[in-house]
Amino acid sequence: MNIFIKIANNTFVNIKGVIYMENTMHGKHNSSIGCTVEECKFNDKVDQFCTLPKIQVEKHETKATSKQCTDCGSFQK
Repeated sequence: MNIFIKIANNTFVNIKGVIYMENTMHGKHNSSIGCTVEECKFNDKVDQFCTLPKIQVEKHETKATSKQCTDCGSFQK
Protein backbone atom coordinates (compact mmCIF):
# COMPACT_ATOMS: atom_id res chain seq x y z
CA MET A 1 0.00 0.00 0.00
CA ASN A 2 1.35 3.41 -0.96
CA ILE A 3 0.70 6.32 1.34
CA PHE A 4 1.53 9.78 0.03
CA ILE A 5 1.55 13.10 1.84
CA LYS A 6 1.04 16.28 -0.17
CA ILE A 7 3.88 18.68 0.62
CA ALA A 8 3.20 21.33 -2.06
CA ASN A 9 1.11 21.80 -5.19
CA ASN A 10 1.43 18.60 -7.24
CA THR A 11 4.31 17.39 -5.02
CA PHE A 12 4.00 14.37 -2.75
CA VAL A 13 6.30 12.31 -0.52
CA ASN A 14 5.75 8.65 0.35
CA ILE A 15 6.48 6.95 3.66
CA LYS A 16 9.95 5.97 2.41
CA GLY A 17 10.80 9.64 1.81
CA VAL A 18 10.69 9.43 -1.99
CA ILE A 19 9.33 12.64 -3.54
CA TYR A 20 6.93 12.45 -6.47
CA MET A 21 5.68 15.27 -8.65
CA GLU A 22 2.26 14.87 -10.21
CA ASN A 23 2.10 16.28 -13.70
CA THR A 24 -1.49 17.29 -14.39
CA MET A 25 -0.89 18.98 -17.75
CA HIS A 26 -1.85 16.83 -20.75
CA GLY A 27 1.01 16.16 -23.13
CA LYS A 28 3.71 16.41 -20.46
CA HIS A 29 4.63 12.77 -20.01
CA ASN A 30 7.95 11.09 -19.34
CA SER A 31 8.84 9.44 -22.64
CA SER A 32 11.33 7.20 -20.78
CA ILE A 33 8.54 5.45 -18.85
CA GLY A 34 5.97 3.68 -21.00
CA CYS A 35 2.76 2.74 -19.18
CA THR A 36 -0.42 1.01 -20.34
CA VAL A 37 -2.14 1.04 -16.92
CA GLU A 38 -4.94 3.50 -17.64
CA GLU A 39 -6.32 2.99 -14.11
CA CYS A 40 -3.27 4.78 -12.66
CA LYS A 41 -3.67 8.49 -11.99
CA PHE A 42 -0.16 9.10 -13.39
CA ASN A 43 -0.89 7.52 -16.80
CA ASP A 44 -1.35 10.22 -19.45
CA LYS A 45 -4.35 8.28 -20.83
CA VAL A 46 -3.49 9.21 -24.45
CA ASP A 47 0.07 8.26 -25.39
CA GLN A 48 0.59 5.39 -22.90
CA PHE A 49 3.35 7.04 -20.87
CA CYS A 50 3.78 7.88 -17.19
CA THR A 51 3.70 11.52 -16.10
CA LEU A 52 6.03 10.98 -13.12
CA PRO A 53 9.70 11.99 -13.39
CA LYS A 54 10.62 8.56 -11.98
CA ILE A 55 8.87 5.47 -10.63
CA GLN A 56 9.64 2.97 -7.90
CA VAL A 57 9.73 -0.64 -9.13
CA GLU A 58 9.17 -3.09 -6.30
CA LYS A 59 9.33 -6.87 -6.02
CA HIS A 60 6.66 -8.88 -4.21
CA GLU A 61 8.60 -12.13 -4.07
CA THR A 62 11.69 -12.88 -1.98
CA LYS A 63 13.68 -13.29 -5.18
CA ALA A 64 12.43 -11.76 -8.42
CA THR A 65 12.86 -14.28 -11.24
CA SER A 66 10.49 -12.77 -13.83
CA LYS A 67 8.61 -9.57 -14.57
CA GLN A 68 5.54 -11.11 -12.91
CA CYS A 69 7.43 -10.80 -9.60
CA THR A 70 7.63 -7.00 -9.87
CA ASP A 71 5.16 -4.12 -9.68
CA CYS A 72 5.13 -0.36 -10.10
CA GLY A 73 5.26 0.95 -6.55
CA SER A 74 4.26 4.41 -7.75
CA PHE A 75 0.78 3.28 -8.88
CA GLN A 76 -2.14 5.26 -7.52
CA LYS A 77 -5.81 4.84 -8.38
